Amino acid sequence: MKRKKHLWVITVILCLFFNAFAGITSRAESELLTGEELSPEATFSAEDEVSAGNAEETQQESSEAPNPGTDNPSESESGETGIEENADSIPDDTGVSAEGPEAGIEMLLPVETEELTALGSTFSSEYDSLNDLLAADIPVGTVVSVKGYASAGDGGAASYQITDTAPDKNIFYTKMKNKKYAQLILTDTINVAQVGIFPNTDISERLNLLITSSVASGVVSTIQFNDGVYTLDKTIYLKSLNYKGTGNTTLSVSKSYRSGSNRIMYTVPGETSPTFSLTFSDINFYMETTKDHPLKDKQVVILSLSEIDGCKITNCNFYATPAKKNGGFMQVDLVWFKHSRKLNDVEVSNCSFRNLTGAGYEGNITDTLVGGCLWFCGKENTLDSTLENLSVHDCDFETTLTDEILAFWRGNYRNISVYNCTFKNHTHDCHNIFTLFNGSFKDTSIKNCTFNLSAACVRVCKVMRLAGETEVVFDGITFNLDSGVTDTKRNSSIFFTGPDSEETTGEYPANVTVKNCITNSKNGTVYRTFLDVPETSLKTYNVSDCTLEMPFTTGVLSMKKGKRNTVNISSCVINTNDYLTSLTQTEACRVSFCNNTIKNKINAGIYNSATLFYKFSGNTCTYAEKGTVLSCKNLSKEDFVVLYNEGNSYPSGTKINEFYINNKLKADDIVVRTQDPDGAEFYTLTNTKPEDFVAPNTNQPAPSEDPANQATPEDPATQTAPEDNGAGQTSSAQVNSEPAQPSEFTVTVDDITYTIGSDGNATVDKIGKRKKASLNNVTVDGITYPVTKIAAKACKGNDTIKKVVIGKNVRSIGKNAFKGCSNLKKITIKANKHLKIGAGAFKKLPDDSKIKIKGVSGKTKSRITKAVVKRTNAEVE
Repeated sequence: MKRKKHLWVITVILCLFFNAFAGITSRAESELLTGEELSPEATFSAEDEVSAGNAEETQQESSEAPNPGTDNPSESESGETGIEENADSIPDDTGVSAEGPEAGIEMLLPVETEELTALGSTFSSEYDSLNDLLAADIPVGTVVSVKGYASAGDGGAASYQITDTAPDKNIFYTKMKNKKYAQLILTDTINVAQVGIFPNTDISERLNLLITSSVASGVVSTIQFNDGVYTLDKTIYLKSLNYKGTGNTTLSVSKSYRSGSNRIMYTVPGETSPTFSLTFSDINFYMETTKDHPLKDKQVVILSLSEIDGCKITNCNFYATPAKKNGGFMQVDLVWFKHSRKLNDVEVSNCSFRNLTGAGYEGNITDTLVGGCLWFCGKENTLDSTLENLSVHDCDFETTLTDEILAFWRGNYRNISVYNCTFKNHTHDCHNIFTLFNGSFKDTSIKNCTFNLSAACVRVCKVMRLAGETEVVFDGITFNLDSGVTDTKRNSSIFFTGPDSEETTGEYPANVTVKNCITNSKNGTVYRTFLDVPETSLKTYNVSDCTLEMPFTTGVLSMKKGKRNTVNISSCVINTNDYLTSLTQTEACRVSFCNNTIKNKINAGIYNSATLFYKFSGNTCTYAEKGTVLSCKNLSKEDFVVLYNEGNSYPSGTKINEFYINNKLKADDIVVRTQDPDGAEFYTLTNTKPEDFVAPNTNQPAPSEDPANQATPEDPATQTAPEDNGAGQTSSAQVNSEPAQPSEFTVTVDDITYTIGSDGNATVDKIGKRKKASLNNVTVDGITYPVTKIAAKACKGNDTIKKVVIGKNVRSIGKNAFKGCSNLKKITIKANKHLKIGAGAFKKLPDDSKIKIKGVSGKTKSRITKAVVKRTNAEVE
């Protein structure tokens, strides 16, 4: 009986308890959370949840949820972030695929505000940390916020929405104690602290999960790092995102790196991501090399980027150096745009690249050490890759290695721009500093750069193995050469152009311009030559307005086995301390020195065999001892040189030999005097003297049609014929006037202003108030000139022009040429394969404008059409 009585009492007590609890629950269900309870970081406003009429009636409740685990997050089991990383709280992030998130992952976006209700639990709208939030019993649909991830103020402040489901392997969902999920509410920028990525920890697995989750979200475009050093212990698989630091952010490669891949951070092209568009800003990339590093036997690439369609790297620093303890040499490349079929629109600016791994090498200073600073290359085993619009500017480079600092190779390059950069080498001999190799390079410019070379460098700037037409300009380059090396095998040339590509057949023309450059030799540094052009064909170098005062043992120009090359050196200050130039086995080549100040010997050494046009004109020669214009050695009667030697000045009393010829040959056997060889053409590519230039027993120039333009011949009585013993012909020092050259002029025809160049080509400078324009030829005084260029802004803002036809002669359309022509609706371009189009050429035209491309087909039409599309808002056909 007593036992039954006790059971009855217990039953009554339980009934009373449950009735009381039901009343509390009922009251809680009738109350809504007020707007004031939501933190400022929440994405829903109080006005959306509570009307103005009942806001004052809403009771504010606040109770702190218990912290699961320990009261002090810093003492939790994780030991690093203060977040319990167990199966119930943090999703498993292992096994991240390089190809991105697994199929089927969908992001759950926040539900509409009116659907949110508080379902009865007592909870807060804001928590100090994610751990606090995970412990709370928060109903589905509620939006809450945290002040930090591990603790308030750690950079992980965020807003969350509570859901009852979550996709697999998604870092934006965290399982709660009540078996629900806290879904991070996303904006376009995610701070790494919001997902538990903090400095002084290994972050690779979690960062990979963040990258794949961000791409899957369709919302996140930027990953933001904070101050501090983050350790990369495995490979990072990059996707099309913006990676942003603070300037004090460092991504450091772990000394115990655990991945087998030699690429630390890289893009992996695949079906889901055939190309990438990404940016890096304000991040320091750092690696210490050691003798026992897990990657010590591999060629490491810190940042490897492939198949890029848009990339900016700004305000970043890349640094590889031997560790202070157990440091050693490793093969490291800092940044490599690697093996891409497509590489477009890349800009690298305000960055520093310091590859000092060679300081850990213990061998000979001349041994080959692999590793570079910034490299670009196309796809392996092909030269068909397209690489366009690549810009590197305002950067500093430093190396202790043999390989190139900055290199572009393998593919069809267009529009490379390098400017305002500094290059430095030291500690170890270098093969090259800047290289264009195994490809075609159109519209390439290197401007306003400084090379500070404290170690030997075989070839400072190399253009070699060309596989297509090439146009390169070096402008405003200063070379400070203070290695103290005099061995010209280690210091060979400043500019080098070698044989064309072995992977193709044929010969490819190249135009290389070098202007406004300065060479400074310090510590007795000696180079063999300024410009070295061996075993090449169809190459044209124009060197002008340079100061070349340093020891060059074979002169400012060295050409060996050249064929149909042209080198023009003008308006330079030259002092080589020795010969002016060295030409060996030249075939159908042209060399001219005009209007220079020459402080060394004027001798041009011509060796072994030659068919050569040589012009020496208008130079101020200050070398007071005797000199020889042409010093010919080991030639035969089958060789010949066409010489134009006029208008040069020498110190008073200087004796000048015009010719020196050994082998007991006479000057007439080899040298032909002419008024000006620039207008002459070769009619053969053999070493047989063309009949056109046979001038037996005379050195006088051929008569001109216009006597007024004919140079005054030298008095035969003052000429001394060469003796059989090889003595040269002498003439007294004097200055003769050079024959008049054609000059450019400006003319306006039918309200279009043209400049007619000395080469006979016309440039459209300005299109006036006319409705139509056909731009292909212009006739002036009965002479027709081809229009090859439309100048920048030639028709910009013209509100009269309605129709334009651009003819097949036009090779260049300048920047903003037709921009803003408000009535220009019809443009026809009869293109040629050489056509280049400047930025914004057809921008801001009427919406119904059309541009038709004619005259080309196939890949050429595709390329030109693509170029036009990028530079217009009009429809392109």
